[in-house]
Amino acid sequence: MVYGAGSGAAPAGAGSSDAVARAVAALRAAAASGRLLAAGRAATGTVGNGAAAAAQQQQQQQQQLAAPVGLVIDGAALALALQPAHEGEFLDLCRSCAAVVCCRVSPMQKAQVARLLKRCAGAVTLAIGDGANDVSMIQAAHIGVGISGREGRAAVQAADFAFGQFRFLLRLLLVHGRQSYLRCREVVLYAFYKNAAYVSCFVFFTLYSGFSAQSLFFSVYIATFNAIWASLPTIAFGICEQDVSCAAAMANPQLYSETRTQTRGDFVRAWLLWISLGLWHGVCAFFIPLHAMATPNRAGATASVYLLGTAVMTSVIVIVTLRVAIRTQYWTALNHATVWASLALWVPFLAVLGSMCASTPGLAPLCGLGAGLLGTPVFWAGAVLAAPAAALLADFTLMVFQRALAPRPSQILQTKP
Repeated sequence: MVYGAGSGAAPAGAGSSDAVARAVAALRAAAASGRLLAAGRAATGTVGNGAAAAAQQQQQQQQQLAAPVGLVIDGAALALALQPAHEGEFLDLCRSCAAVVCCRVSPMQKAQVARLLKRCAGAVTLAIGDGANDVSMIQAAHIGVGISGREGRAAVQAADFAFGQFRFLLRLLLVHGRQSYLRCREVVLYAFYKNAAYVSCFVFFTLYSGFSAQSLFFSVYIATFNAIWASLPTIAFGICEQDVSCAAAMANPQLYSETRTQTRGDFVRAWLLWISLGLWHGVCAFFIPLHAMATPNRAGATASVYLLGTAVMTSVIVIVTLRVAIRTQYWTALNHATVWASLALWVPFLAVLGSMCASTPGLAPLCGLGAGLLGTPVFWAGAVLAAPAAALLADFTLMVFQRALAPRPSQILQTKP
């Protein structure tokens, strides 16, 4: 984080110095990643008291250097450090320090420091300032935060976020920033997962039908799956989800490090897990209704391809919707409305389509949907009960083992009264 301040101990509008100090301490607890500078070169000396004294002195120096080290650099020295020939060494030195203070620097130098961290360190930078001299730094960082105060509104107008006191930065990062990351991560993974479960049914039907050009799902199902049935619960999840309360997130700033330490490899592993679960759910959603609907009716006929597709689509919708439900940790009225409405309205939707088939030529393949499918016990037992139960058993098993063997800090906090 890059912070621009005026000449006082606390910038105008930032609040009291104690409040700023407490906010900085909480941010350090949330994102402490500074490296300790530990030195110690093997020294040789004469045998005897001289060698013992030298060894004792070296040990004391090592203990002093093992403590957290800070760097204070002024504008003149920073101008030399930011030269292309020295910026690599300067960046290595900054990485070795717990904190770096750049004092008496120009607005351009503030922006250069932010760009250096972005370009060479690969860091996601946040710049916060309260004056016009901080505008270039705010614009150079990934995220700009302006504090409105006595020095005008130039920083606020150039920033992505604005508030009245520095201490509000804690809530922006520890609550809103963390929750936004968790929500976006889950929604992105869920988007891949639900389409893996949905598309895999096409693949299985293509293999089962001998690579026929026949589509498994009716066109109305294809048009409404992502637009209505699988999207509304996801939208509600992305808006309302939180794993811990706002007060708990503020009181435990170390939870923030759980999100900021996530690497690209961690996301890829999570993506592979979700895709694997999507494929398994596709297997259950296709083959269990397939074998259930293969039972001949009283007339000796089996279900048509569109009735089979309806049963498979029912399983897919029930599975992907219930998976949102079991992943939801914070239920609101919006979550309840979207999840249970998606499940409850699907059967009436099918009944309406079946009743319109006689008067609508395009719906002719769905004739007999009511009596031939919705009125049969095998549909409810196979597509609505057995397939979701078999599919989601893997999810419950993984969740139980993960919480028991490798719980995350937020999950440990959830168990505390």
